[in-house]
Amino acid sequence: MASIDSPRPRSRLAQHRYLKPLVFFLAIFFLNATLGTPGRSLFPVYVEKVLGGSPILTSSLFSLQNLVRLAILFIGGMLADRVGAKYLMLLGMTAVSIGGLMFLVSDTRVLILLSLLYGALFTLRTTSSRAYLALVAPLGSMGLMGALYFTGPTIGSALGNAAAGPIADLFSFRTLGIVMLVGNLVLVFFGMLFLPHVKLEQIQTTSAWEMLQSYRVLWRRPLILRLIGIRFLPTWWLGTSSVLLPLLIFRLTDSVTAVALYATVSALVTGASGLFVGWLSDRIGRGIPVIASSITLALGPLGCALYADNALLLAASAIFTSLGGQWLASLMPSLVFVSGGGHEQGRLTAITEAAWTCGNLGGTMAAGLLIGLGAPLPFILAGALNFGTVMLALQAARILRNTDNHRAG
Repeated sequence: MASIDSPRPRSRLAQHRYLKPLVFFLAIFFLNATLGTPGRSLFPVYVEKVLGGSPILTSSLFSLQNLVRLAILFIGGMLADRVGAKYLMLLGMTAVSIGGLMFLVSDTRVLILLSLLYGALFTLRTTSSRAYLALVAPLGSMGLMGALYFTGPTIGSALGNAAAGPIADLFSFRTLGIVMLVGNLVLVFFGMLFLPHVKLEQIQTTSAWEMLQSYRVLWRRPLILRLIGIRFLPTWWLGTSSVLLPLLIFRLTDSVTAVALYATVSALVTGASGLFVGWLSDRIGRGIPVIASSITLALGPLGCALYADNALLLAASAIFTSLGGQWLASLMPSLVFVSGGGHEQGRLTAITEAAWTCGNLGGTMAAGLLIGLGAPLPFILAGALNFGTVMLALQAARILRNTDNHRAG
């Protein structure tokens, strides 16, 4: 296995200076997700109910967001490692305001432009926020911090959906969009004022072109190679579920609030379990949690295929599947962290998130195309792909065991 360039250990006293930026970061990230979640969970309903569009329109717009992510990811990762993360991250957080703006327009051409902008900004948020986390998280607690990184927004999405569904039902999607747009701009302004700027521990002396070329070396690391597959295959499920589940539950119940309730319950259940898995990985290592997550992702979509005509059982199967996805997401910052040094986290994140984007893109497109042939088909495909995740997880567990033993020694 390639050698791992680890940052200098921090003393207990030194860690106290990281507490303020960590708390501010997690709080702002949580609120940003709370405001932004309707842009994903309720947008398919908006397209069908208000615009009269088909699932193909929703999947096409989501696919555009993923395509532009691929175009921006590697540059965003390089910038996060080279110039720091705070202002890049706050710029990326304005994606939520763009998501709110999408509820205010009906012209497909404008929606296409907004989708492209949303994808670009969200990409900057992804790479820079993970780089910021790697700088402020205490060593030895990266599993728990990674879980907090994903669990906070997951719980935030539960709260956001709980409020967004009734707002859309009682008022309008336009009102919901205005709340997202204005509320998030206020949040970003406060972030500029109060979020501490944390400098890179290792100053980059290489040119931007050399840093971009370094991707050719970074992605070949044995663990990163496995993480590429582990990030790609499960995210096919995410792309499929983000299009189909809101739409199918809405069709079965004829209620936007029911869709929001499903998203709220799912977020609460998966978020709480993700926090436990992150804590557990700091205690027993990452291998076993990675394997358990992959098995859940392989079996869960088959339940969705069986119960595609029953709203309650469909939602239960989807929540079970999402447990595995949340566990893997919670572990990912820790897995990337042990794959390289602190000054490489933006680029390593870009590599794994490119795989995430490709999987999301594939699942989104497949959902829009296959639902016309039968609602179970996209779920069957997602479950079959995740049996590959199980095989990759077993390989990654062996590498992680060696890495954990090396660090323990």
